[in-house]
Amino acid sequence: KQWYQRRVAITAGDGSGQCFALQASGGTGKTYTLNLILDTVRSRGDIALATAMSGIAGTLLHNGRTLHSTCGVPINITEDSTCGFSKRDATGEHQMIIF
Repeated sequence: KQWYQRRVAITAGDGSGQCFALQASGGTGKTYTLNLILDTVRSRGDIALATAMSGIAGTLLHNGRTLHSTCGVPINITEDSTCGFSKRDATGEHQMIIF
C-alpha cells in the first residue's frame, strides 16, 4: 500500500513525467495494482490512458485499449512508419499513460 501511495503521488501528482516499471510473477496483483492506479487518477478528474500490446491484455485494464488503437502504431512497421501519437497527446491533458 505504501508503494502504491508513493507511486501515485509521484507519478500523477507533480507533473514531473516520472516513469516506472511494474514487474512481478503471474498472480501477484499487477493488473489489480494498475487498475487501482488508473481509478485513483481518474477519480481526481484527471485523464489516464490504459494501453496494452494485445487486445486480451487491454480488456483486463479499466477502459483499456491496444497500443495500436490508442496511439496509431502501425501493425506492419517499415522504415517510413510513424505513429499518430503526438507530443501534445503525450503531454497535453493526460495525467498518466500506462503502456
